[in-house]
Amino acid sequence: MGAYASHLQFDSLYQIAPAILGKLPSLDDAHNCRLGKYLDAHGLADSALATAHQAYHACISRKHSPEEITRLRKKMADNFAATHDNLPENQALIHPESDS
Repeated sequence: MGAYASHLQFDSLYQIAPAILGKLPSLDDAHNCRLGKYLDAHGLADSALATAHQAYHACISRKHSPEEITRLRKKMADNFAATHDNLPENQALIHPESDS
């Protein structure tokens, strides 16, 4: 969750100052940010969240419309929830075994 929170912080800053953050050399490389590194390190590089994250980086690096970026933000949030819920360590929290 920390890596995704880091992504949300970056995205908040990007919304305020896209011209400044748009100059970052690694903006188009989804594997170079904290969330990308986390997904790669935990075998989630092929997950729906990773795919949406890569699309987000590609979109902001090409300066797409605000509507397109908003659509990708929503897709990432939905895919984060699905990925988070499917992680083995979270399954017990979502579907606890019954004691009976």
